Amino acid sequence: MDQESLSWQALEYEHKPKTADWFWILGAIAVLGALLAFYFGNFFFAVFILIAAFAVALHANIPPSLHTYNIREDGLARDNLLFPFRNIKSFSVVKNSLGTLLLLDINRVAFPILTIPLGNVDKDWVRQVFRAKKIPETELEIPLAERLMDVLGF
Repeated sequence: MDQESLSWQALEYEHKPKTADWFWILGAIAVLGALLAFYFGNFFFAVFILIAAFAVALHANIPPSLHTYNIREDGLARDNLLFPFRNIKSFSVVKNSLGTLLLLDINRVAFPILTIPLGNVDKDWVRQVFRAKKIPETELEIPLAERLMDVLGF
């Protein structure tokens, strides 16, 4: 590992195989929700619930993508997408049940916290790189949507 750049690969998320019970529970919740929506006269919402549950069921067994991360002189790249250092407001390195994660607070309205799995990358080296770029280290939390997806088994 040189001081100019660092590359590593990590899965998009930890894949958790779903059991038949998981799919039955998803189906029961979807049917119950659709029946309630239909009972209250919201036919379109009932259809939306069923379509959304079907989409979740289809997505449940898709394996996660393998991404290549690269800390370069101008920013952090995920595959071909660059997050320039000038757009990163702050960072945090956290360890939890998902492993060691790099959290970046970036300049964007939707989903401003970017979660990057570090795998076996030296977290102290990552901290040094971001501090050298004058990016403050603050306490950031894993976004609620990601924590919810982890609880649901995604």
